[in-house]
Amino acid sequence: MADIAATKQHASAVEVANPRSPGLRRIARKVARKAVVRERRLQRQLDSARWLARPETRPALTLAFPGDGLLDETVLRLKDVEVSIGGRTLLHNLNLRVRSGKRILLSGRNGIGKTTLLRVLSGEIEPRSGVVIGAHDAQLLPQTHDALRTSMTVLDFFRSRVPVYVDQAEALLDAYLFSEQDWDSPLRTLSAGELRRLLLAVMVNSGTRVLLLDEPTNYLDFDSLEVIEDALRAYQGTLIMVTHDGYFADRVGVTGSWRLENASLSESEMVHA
Repeated sequence: MADIAATKQHASAVEVANPRSPGLRRIARKVARKAVVRERRLQRQLDSARWLARPETRPALTLAFPGDGLLDETVLRLKDVEVSIGGRTLLHNLNLRVRSGKRILLSGRNGIGKTTLLRVLSGEIEPRSGVVIGAHDAQLLPQTHDALRTSMTVLDFFRSRVPVYVDQAEALLDAYLFSEQDWDSPLRTLSAGELRRLLLAVMVNSGTRVLLLDEPTNYLDFDSLEVIEDALRAYQGTLIMVTHDGYFADRVGVTGSWRLENASLSESEMVHA
């Protein structure tokens, strides 16, 4: 912190001492802005370390929704679905039924069509033939979030997608390691990991029945991973995820697996020791 404060003080002195040198003043302002970013990042790390060291003080990570975890019904269904991209068939005559509360790990070699299948399940891609039922109840976490880099603030973005009072939104954001200093930060200033953590906070608390997660651990640091693992364990809906992190899959309680190969799926139940 002392080093950051000294950097800010020096930058301010340079700017004041050079009123007729726009170039130097611009560089000084840039250095000062970087020092502020470093200060905020360090404060977040200190806050998260204290928060994680006192698990009994953690705010709730999820909202309660009526009927959570009580229904045993079909939440997604594919009937005779076929998807082709660029003349290549990625999914052929696919039939599947997903029951509520399932936690499914989707695997397969790179480029086989795992992301495409998640996009089909979310309704983002229309199949060439066949029917997808229940896509309106699913939300997809993509691998990148470039479209989110806007001037909207963290708090406004969260409340635009999770209809709660301000104090409840602030408590939930705090639980996902967004402190008071972060609530008014524009989305464009967040790191890739912070954007991912924010979007996961929104998805878990939006009331959606199915979460489709495409490499959810991408960009997350260790503190963020622990928070997201806890949140997904507490989530009462259905999870379908693609991840190369087997430990993460175990931590969130995967119960079954799909293997995508040769444009078709094989299903199996997970056996836990």
